[in-house]
Amino acid sequence: MTMTLTPPAETTPVYEPSSLDVASLLGANLTTVLSPFEASLEAMLQPLLVTGANKSPLQQLQSQAAERFMTLGLPNRKQQEAWKFIDLKPLVSKPLPAVQSHLEPCRLPYRLEKALKLPVTLTVCNGNFPKNQSPQAAAPWVLFSQLEEAKQADFQQWLAGKTAQEVDPFCVLGRALAEDIWTLDVPANTALEKPLVIYVNQSQTSMAFPQWAVRMAENASATVVVSCSSESQLQAYIQACATVTLAKGATLNWVYLVNHTAENVVQLLNTRATVHENAHFNLFAVNASNGTLLRHSMDVDLVGQEANATLNGITLATGKTSVHNHVRLTHDAENCQSSQIFKAVVGDEAKSEFDGSIFVTTNGQQTDAKQLSKNMLLSNKAKAFARPWLKIDADDVKCSHGTTVGQLDEQQVFYLVSRGIAPEEARHMLTLAFVVDLLSQLENVTGIEALKTECLTLFQEKLAH
Repeated sequence: MTMTLTPPAETTPVYEPSSLDVASLLGANLTTVLSPFEASLEAMLQPLLVTGANKSPLQQLQSQAAERFMTLGLPNRKQQEAWKFIDLKPLVSKPLPAVQSHLEPCRLPYRLEKALKLPVTLTVCNGNFPKNQSPQAAAPWVLFSQLEEAKQADFQQWLAGKTAQEVDPFCVLGRALAEDIWTLDVPANTALEKPLVIYVNQSQTSMAFPQWAVRMAENASATVVVSCSSESQLQAYIQACATVTLAKGATLNWVYLVNHTAENVVQLLNTRATVHENAHFNLFAVNASNGTLLRHSMDVDLVGQEANATLNGITLATGKTSVHNHVRLTHDAENCQSSQIFKAVVGDEAKSEFDGSIFVTTNGQQTDAKQLSKNMLLSNKAKAFARPWLKIDADDVKCSHGTTVGQLDEQQVFYLVSRGIAPEEARHMLTLAFVVDLLSQLENVTGIEALKTECLTLFQEKLAH
């Protein structure tokens, strides 16, 4: 397996690989310089690529993912359209931080816990699952390595197929380096009454590779809330992936809340969903992070008749944050519906990107697909990129896409100021009004209605600073 390395676009210090074996492993030669990120993969990738007959199912998955990463290589901004506006320098210019062995109690921020009125189901602290996390608290989640033998083989076959088809190198890298995978297998005709809450927290300089594998049987339903945060001035690398399959008539609501206070954080999210007949996949992502780079890659396949997908996202980017939402949604069956609405508020010197693709195959007759990206710029240095794509190979479809980029309407600001409202407060009110309609959709999901108010409060605090 070989991997093509992309030389840094700007002048950087020269880093030598620690051994010729590493240079060979990463597809380098004696004249190729490895970035600190690539060099730090040595100790982690080498053991995974060693062949052996006594590997467990989890180890086999990790090896397959490592080989897939070597085949794909790191992305090239000049050659790969999906990475055109993403500066990977904040990632590759630094070695991966070590996983912290110190495990400390970790709980959801009080205000968010109060808003949800729910206990945390799963906790990931500094890349680790705390040992004080009881199996009862984690139920109905089960670690892949703790599944019974037949279930392990079943999950391995399913995830192996997904890994072989994956085109995002960081997605397979996260699967290769994850210590384990949390699995959720919801039986047929079962509705999980309360939302499942996952808290991913970085309180120390570290890396984390949380992986979730979710299978919903016929007519099953569940809601999962994933809250990601970091504290103080630390360096963190988080590569998270959710792999989902919904059987006939199943429903899954998946909500991301990303709020990093640390500025030196790189978070790469991947969501992969396969939706079968009459099933519904609803994704809602809220990002108010101060981190350096956040990229959320969403890949959804509608493969059964009357399958449905709703993908919504709200971004508040300030400082020098770079936020990227990439959607690839495929209609591969008749009478399927999909809706995408992504809104971004971009201030200071921040950058936001939406890259959304809708593919309708020859099987996707009577498709109804909608896509909308709306962006508000709060400063002259803020940037927003929006690229909607349609590729239609069916002749009986209804597809639409659109995008807007603009600033606050000064006439509306003047109107509020003329009614006695301070100019800054008027701008905050109009900015919140830009996103409140989309946030209101959270009220339609049982158990997490209070998240709308919490998100509005969070946005208001961010705008005030």
